[in-house]
Amino acid sequence: MQNSPGGPGTTETEFTANFQSVVGLEPEQTSRVVNDPTNNPPQTLLIVKKPRAMERHKGGQIFIIGDDADRCLTSWLSGATDTASCMTALQVP
Repeated sequence: MQNSPGGPGTTETEFTANFQSVVGLEPEQTSRVVNDPTNNPPQTLLIVKKPRAMERHKGGQIFIIGDDADRCLTSWLSGATDTASCMTALQVP
């Protein structure tokens, strides 16, 4: 089983599918954010708004603004990944 604690790592195929899912949600806006995050902050994207519960999301609130998972995602979208936040967010309690 993929993506489970202690299980095998994420495959390149899974990374590609995840990336395509993210970009496919709002391709034009995602391009603007990635190319110019200063004038187009990641917070404008549904991929950020939904887990923050700023937009309706059937999964409910997943991130709290500024928590490690939130910083990981928004820094990645800005092109300056906060690796420390990502590693902390990946820890399974």
